[in-house]
Amino acid sequence: MANNLEFIFRTEDMKKLLELNTDFIVVHSFLENVTLNDGKEAGALRVYARAVNKGKVDAVDSIEGCPNPPCNTQ
Repeated sequence: MANNLEFIFRTEDMKKLLELNTDFIVVHSFLENVTLNDGKEAGALRVYARAVNKGKVDAVDSIEGCPNPPCNTQ
């Protein structure tokens, strides 16, 4: 099994960021504690793409992606 991470973003969501004409698209991820349906706690990987301008900290807009697994392109 490979040790690389794969993230999936919907094309129309990425187009939305690109149409903002910002300087960069920055992808970031983090682990978050979540409670599963059975009450157990687990770590969930969250991933976002942000449209940002040079020298700015705040994103103009952002979209959520999904790690693979559990998501895939099917």
